[in-house]
Amino acid sequence: MGSMKRITTASSLTTRQLALGLLFSTAAAIGVACGSSGGDATSDGGSEGQGAGNSTSSATGDGGAGGFIIDPTSGSGASSGTGFTECATSSDAATLVPLNMIIMFDRSGSMQSNNKWNSSTAALRAFIQSPEASGLRVALRFFPGTGCTGSSCNVNVCAQPAVDAAPLTSESAPTDAQEQLLISAITSETPNGGDTPIFAALSGATLWAKNYVAANPTEKAVVILVTDGEPNGCNQNSNAIAGIAEEAFTSAGIYTYAVGLQGSAPNLMNLIADRGGTGQGIFIGAGANAEQELLLALQAIQGSQLACDFQMPQSNDGQMINPNQINVVYTSEGGNEQIIGQVSSESACGANGGWYYDNPQNPATITLCPTTCQTAQGDNSGGIRIIVGCDTTPA
Repeated sequence: MGSMKRITTASSLTTRQLALGLLFSTAAAIGVACGSSGGDATSDGGSEGQGAGNSTSSATGDGGAGGFIIDPTSGSGASSGTGFTECATSSDAATLVPLNMIIMFDRSGSMQSNNKWNSSTAALRAFIQSPEASGLRVALRFFPGTGCTGSSCNVNVCAQPAVDAAPLTSESAPTDAQEQLLISAITSETPNGGDTPIFAALSGATLWAKNYVAANPTEKAVVILVTDGEPNGCNQNSNAIAGIAEEAFTSAGIYTYAVGLQGSAPNLMNLIADRGGTGQGIFIGAGANAEQELLLALQAIQGSQLACDFQMPQSNDGQMINPNQINVVYTSEGGNEQIIGQVSSESACGANGGWYYDNPQNPATITLCPTTCQTAQGDNSGGIRIIVGCDTTPA
């Protein structure tokens, strides 16, 4: 998995970061295949699924699954700016890896103070209802709750969401059934738990995420822990708690975000985030701005996780996609095209950037190196294309 841009406080988040979820899944110009004399191709981003980067496309000629044109006679060569016109057999906008998130949300009694419950749940509802969330798959679990308490510490129970993951749509509830389930779950809860079993709650959330990606290897899952307290019940050792996030990150590529409301333990939240691959905790202050800060934080998490992981192109006619004949092209805001070179792995990413496979022998995901990802994140009008059929350009 690619390294993510660190998020420290909600107040530092920008509207540019919040646009990341739409950056590579909209604007038909991103996926136009140029240099054709025998046909043309366009990429048509659907309204549903933008939040998770799903897209479709249409073309004259023989269209492949996911919008990739496999038949080279259809004129789907890359633009002459890249030098791939003669060898390219397909070219289309990169399709983002579907994103699933499980939100483990604190409902302990302390959430009643300083309006924390009302402001934080209002932010959660606004996040779920926002147009940018369309296509995002969200699971939700509150803690403590029956079986997931400081006395029982039942990880398997904590891993059972109140609402399991399913995609949000561009419609509003009740037409959007998943949105309706999530909103109903939020409004039915009250903050009255007697303890804060962070160890069991985080263990359950990461267990859910690991099980999900094991069953859906072409998708990704992240954990978002939201709490206002210090550990109370179960194992209260900070290293043990952070070790849960570390194990999920190293064994399954699960990123864990630690969102601390007023009253949380900053050292612990930072340790969880660091071990979970997200750098530092995200801290939300109390008062009138708390709701907006949490909403921005949730949207920025979504955007940063969506921006730089793309699905390996697939053919629908039985042809094998040769991983040694994949090229990634970045089109900047001014329309200039740049070939992004391949590196062997994330550890080989350097200052010059590049891209790499999750598994070079059997790749399912293409990930941009951190410096390349940051460049793309800073260009709201840029785009990424995947070109098939030409020998891969190394970094």
